[in-house]
This record gives sequence, structure tokens and C-alpha cells, in this order.
Amino acid sequence: MFNRFMQKMYYDTVKVAKPTRTHRFIKALSDHKKLIRCYTQNIDGLERQVGLATEFDHLNNWQQLDVVQLHGDLNRLKCSRCLRKYSWEEIFVDQKGAEEDASLVIACPNCVEKYRERQHLGKRCCASSIGIIRPNIVLYGEEHPYGEILAKGLEKDISRKPKLFLIFGTSLRVVGVKRLVRKMCKTIHENDPEGRVVIINNTEVCRSSWGDYIDYQVVCDCDDWCRYVEERIPRLGAEGGKAAKKERGDESGKRKRSQVEGAKTKRVKVDMKVDVKVDVNVGIKRQLKTEMKEEMKEISREILVL
Repeated sequence: MFNRFMQKMYYDTVKVAKPTRTHRFIKALSDHKKLIRCYTQNIDGLERQVGLATEFDHLNNWQQLDVVQLHGDLNRLKCSRCLRKYSWEEIFVDQKGAEEDASLVIACPNCVEKYRERQHLGKRCCASSIGIIRPNIVLYGEEHPYGEILAKGLEKDISRKPKLFLIFGTSLRVVGVKRLVRKMCKTIHENDPEGRVVIINNTEVCRSSWGDYIDYQVVCDCDDWCRYVEERIPRLGAEGGKAAKKERGDESGKRKRSQVEGAKTKRVKVDMKVDVKVDVNVGIKRQLKTEMKEEMKEISREILVL
């Protein structure tokens, strides 16, 4: 049942998903050498589509890593024993094959090969040494296979004393994530009195729980906020890549078509501007303060993103 559900999610959702403006915004931060690390709960691997590095298996290549996938990556399958990763195509010929085999327990080809080698050499063999193939994701309450590396990597990132911590699109309700965010927030404020923590999300977080940790709460869509910042920091949006330029071109085309249609019907359509609201110290909503504008304009700080 679980494999069938994950297989359907991969083929119907993850495989066809495309990066958003927020993904390209994070890539722009990386291109400008302002991104320390992006920690994500998502399992769609869309960060890789915009050119961000997500693969790691030891601490030595931590500095080359852009994105830490806290809950794994559904674009990969892995062995429960040797942790070797496979693409879906390596295990299943196509989607139909995946649907037919979804309810089966599939042995890891790498483990099977090693098992047969030991048999051939007359060495002791144990069936429990053969792992099974499963989606490369970490379920709630499940121990992360690279938990120790992640903990050491996080300490490395915090030791760089980031000045700005951006939290995108999360309600902060998952226990492990809450613990991680609180640690980051506390460290940023302790390292520098000018350090800032900003959360951008459609829904508000609990003020009583987060008032001592979060400096600004922006209640709006993440893509809208990224567009808002790019308009005020042109160089940040200008190097967002061909995809960002294409999106701007598409938006411009839509506006032109809209104006033509409006002229034909004697109706004028006006583009709605995003009214960005901010909670200062998770308090009363108000327009974006000058203090935060200046901080974002400088963009001279090293940044952590969740």
C-alpha cells in the first residue's frame, strides 16, 4: 500500500512538477554567494532543476552542497541495507511496471550481487544482508540515515554566523523542524544583535510560541514576496536565469493580451499589486518597515534558508 501510494505520487506529481519563483530566488542568492545553505522539508527535488546541488553522502562535500533535503528525495529509490540509491527507471521499466510491482518487495540488486559473490567464494551468507528497495524519503519519527552528518553540517553552518534566516512556506508544526528552527533563531540572535529571522507564509504562526524567535512575519504567498524583493533589488532578480526571464516575458505577454481583450470589450483590467503585510516581532500587521527594506536592499549578509 505504501509503495503504491509513493509510486503514484512520484509519477503523478513529483515527476511533472516545475520550479517556482521561490526556487529561482534561492538560486539567485546562491549565485550571489549569499546563501550558506537551504534546508528543505520538500521531497520533490525541484531545487536540483534550477541548478542547486542536493547530493551528499559524507561531510567532506558539505561545502559544495546548496540544499539539505531533511526528508529525502522522492526522485530516488534506495536500499534499506546498503543505502545505495537508484532512479525509478533503474528498478522499474516504466510507470506501468511500477504499478504492477508496487505491492512487491524488491531486493536491492547491489546487495544481491554481493550475496552471490560471497556464495561463489564459499563465504558465510545471510539472507538478512540483502536490503529491499524503498523510496528515498525519511518518514516522520524515522531516524535519518545521515543524521550525524546533518548535525555536524548544521554546526558548521551556524559557526559561519549568518545574519539573516529566511523561512519559506511552513507552519512550523513538525516537532523536528521546530527544534531545528528554534536552534537557528537562537544562535543568529546570540551571534549578532542585528541578526534577523523572517518567515514568509500564507498563514500566521503562533505568536505566543514564536514571538521570541521570529523578528518579522510576512503573511503572503512565497512567490509574491520573492517578486516583491526582486523589484526592489533588481540585480537579484536580473540574474535569476533564463527561466525567470521567460516567466517575466510570459507575464508581460499575458498583460498585453489582457489589455487587448479589455480594449475590445471596453473594460480595462488592472494588475493587482501584492500588498505585503509584515508582523514585527510577530505582532500587529503593518506595511513593510523601512528598517527591513534597508536590510534587504543591502543583501550583504550571508543567509540561511528553510
